[in-house]
Formats: sequence, C-alpha cells, structure tokens
Amino acid sequence: MLEVTDLNQSYQQAVLEAGWYTILDISRLQQDTDLVESYFIIEETRQAILQHLLQTQQRVHELEQQLYDSEASAKVETEYINDLIVQSQLQKEIWKSELAALKEVKSIITMLDADREAWTIQDGQLLFYSEADKQRFEDIVENLKAIAAEQTNLNS
Repeated sequence: MLEVTDLNQSYQQAVLEAGWYTILDISRLQQDTDLVESYFIIEETRQAILQHLLQTQQRVHELEQQLYDSEASAKVETEYINDLIVQSQLQKEIWKSELAALKEVKSIITMLDADREAWTIQDGQLLFYSEADKQRFEDIVENLKAIAAEQTNLNS
C-alpha cells in the first residue's frame, strides 16, 4: 500500500521531469517560441496529478475496507487506519489544489498563445502592450498566490 510520503515523492519527481517548475521561467518561454513545450509540460503535469489523485482515492478505499474488516476490539489499529484515511483525504484536497494551479498556469500559456503580438520578453521580464492583458495576467498570478496559500494551509 502506498504511503502519503511515497505519493508526494513520486509526484515531485514526475513534475520535475515534466518541467513544471520551469513552466513560467522567462528564459524557457523565450526559447519556446511556438509554446509547444509549454503545452507538453502542462499535459505531462496534468497526467501526473490525475495519476496521483487516483492512487490517493484507491488508497482511501483500501483503508476504508481495511477499517471495515478490522475487529472492533482492535481499537488502536482502528484509530491508526482512521488517521491514515484523514491523511489520504487531505492529500486528495492537495491534488485538487494542484489541478487548480495547473488550470491557472494553462490560462497564462493560452493567453500568450492566443495573441503573440500582445506581449514580449524584455530584460528578463514579460511585458504586455495592453493594460487589459497586463491586468489579466496579474489577476491570474493573484489566483496562483491564493492557491499557494491554500496549499500551505493544507500542508500545515
């Protein structure tokens, strides 16, 4: 049976390999002129999240079955299994939060892809020619910050 820490380590490795941690890196974006790599990173990361969400859901089901099968006299084991169920359900919320962050990052890449003449990279910064595009980008960044704060709360 997979432990929460095993899933976290597996997830971290999968998204690292996908390139998730560099998705909004300016130098990477500069090289990804057609944004194909960006979309690939998003899809690989989405698959990693969904795979780990499924594994977490399966784990909760297995634990609930184990709890059902355990005898009432085994109170310590029952409490331990209950704790594992709670941890797994919390992990499920973390995966959902990761999906929300992925959705926000994808909206940035989609925005950049939709009008390639509306932005540029200058002096290591992403610059938008219209105030509306700049505001939309900043709104998405604020959404990402809120998701990060939620993840911090879930992890504490």
